Amino acid sequence: MTNGFYFAQLSWNNRSGKFAVIPNSIPLKSGYPPKLKSPRRILKKAAAVLEEALRNKTYLCEGRFSVADIVVTYTLIWANAYHFLNSFPVLEHYMNEHRKRDLCPEELK
Repeated sequence: MTNGFYFAQLSWNNRSGKFAVIPNSIPLKSGYPPKLKSPRRILKKAAAVLEEALRNKTYLCEGRFSVADIVVTYTLIWANAYHFLNSFPVLEHYMNEHRKRDLCPEELK
């Protein structure tokens, strides 16, 4: 497996009015590429957009639980483990609500 910076990119589609979760990676040989901002800065910018989008919502897509909620919750659990969510209370609440779901794996709760 190649070393790299792996992340899920959350993209807003203005035409459909929905989010799309796009898996992505940036191969790294030593450190971050010179033109890449730090992962913390990238995540905080994306988290701010997501925080606003979820402010009055329980689910990402069409008012019901979907695979997008699973992917985003998993990503938020990872981000929370590295203390990236300290300044995003809406995302922490969203993450914790989905961690309470019966089918959420125990190791993620």
